[in-house]
Amino acid sequence: MAIHRTLLHRGFLLKRNGLSTNSQIGFFIGGTATAWFITSWIASVPPRDDSDRMMHFLFRLTDAPVLVETIFLCWFLGWADANLAMRTDEKHFHFWSLRLLSDPFDWQSGVTKPFLWTIYLFVTISVSIQGIAAMFIGNYTSAVLNIIGLGVFLTSGAGNNPYVGAPHWYTGDMVRVILPTSHHQGTVYVLPSQGHGFDAVWSPKVAAEHREADSQAMELFHTMRTGTWGHHLPLASLRKTLANFYGRLRMTPQQCWSLAAWLYEDTPGAFDTASAAGVKRTIECIRAPGTHLIGRDLMYALCHAEYIVFMSQGSLPARLRARIGRIRLMKRSGMMPTEISDGHTIGYLPGLEGYRDAVRYIYRLFALPVDASALDFAQISPPRQSIALGGRSCTSAEQYAADLWDLSCEHSESTFSALYFFTAVWFMEIGNIGGFNILPFRARSFDGDLTSQQIVWRQVWYTAVIAQLIAASPILYAAFVTGLLR
Repeated sequence: MAIHRTLLHRGFLLKRNGLSTNSQIGFFIGGTATAWFITSWIASVPPRDDSDRMMHFLFRLTDAPVLVETIFLCWFLGWADANLAMRTDEKHFHFWSLRLLSDPFDWQSGVTKPFLWTIYLFVTISVSIQGIAAMFIGNYTSAVLNIIGLGVFLTSGAGNNPYVGAPHWYTGDMVRVILPTSHHQGTVYVLPSQGHGFDAVWSPKVAAEHREADSQAMELFHTMRTGTWGHHLPLASLRKTLANFYGRLRMTPQQCWSLAAWLYEDTPGAFDTASAAGVKRTIECIRAPGTHLIGRDLMYALCHAEYIVFMSQGSLPARLRARIGRIRLMKRSGMMPTEISDGHTIGYLPGLEGYRDAVRYIYRLFALPVDASALDFAQISPPRQSIALGGRSCTSAEQYAADLWDLSCEHSESTFSALYFFTAVWFMEIGNIGGFNILPFRARSFDGDLTSQQIVWRQVWYTAVIAQLIAASPILYAAFVTGLLR
């Protein structure tokens, strides 16, 4: 119960290197079951002079947590395979896949069909052997409870696990930016870290992670669709989201330096520091075909990255701290003087000149050549009437983009928040045409990653433990009666 309450209130720490809370829970449950199983096995070895050695062995076998032990072995197989897959470029998983997942409780759809039937087969065989052993020695109560526990597991009769609502905390090597979506699963962006580039993964929608995206971004988009929104809303909504997001981070100063060195791409000598040496500018996901990089959700993720560095400026070296003003308009930020910026803030130039300045910076972040479609609007028709521009019409897409960019800069505080304003309005008033797309980076597959898969696996652990507790209830009752669990 103490572990249950701790998980509900303190939540889960998600990390790429080392053991995340999900992995620790798996090894804790599995280790406990293994120790219990070994103890039962040792106790089942009868004395040499025992006249009924087999009966003694079967009696002790009924005490072993075979269901949880079987699940632990299956989990470890999938966990080891996923860890190996995450070290390769292809990231091909043999046992876990989220392609058919409907929600974070539907764990049966979170594993491959052969692996699912393997789990069912081995669990059924192991629990059936235990039940038959109990019947053979006349312990019919234990036999019935084992069968009930097996039925609970096979039919997912334990209900939904409560840990989906538990807080999620991110280390610097697993900073997940949750993108707004109305679906039960979707793409999550993972910010760059030492040894890793920008990534996109498929993940179930988890209440604890999507709370800000649902309450702020989705509400903003709904208001914008009504045509009654004020120009202050995008930045106000974004600020609330970023503030709550920053509170969930557990980053070391070195991890902040790495992210800052990646973010300020023109920092002289930034990659000479040991902390930033492993930062990659490559993308580890795929690009949506026929699109450029200027998409709403990518700008949303970059706003998160910039905010992390801005709020962590006290731990940055002076060389990196002096670059903050390159992508943040310091006269609208009260934490540092404007003198830290050498040169103009990227993008804060009038009209298309400013927009193209910001676009080129985005492409330099990812070490990619600029797509012509990101700079040229000749093939795009402007909206007949722009609500953002006060209901007026524009004669060309170039004029519309120039005026919209000026408006974006007027109601933003950084290069990325201006791009977020621009792309959000563009999508509402023009849509995904001419190379624009709200989601320019896509996951390589719908299999998910180790973190997403283990979020789904919480349901397996929850169901297996409940089922095992049913089977072990006589032992637990005896422990209470004798005072062992008082």
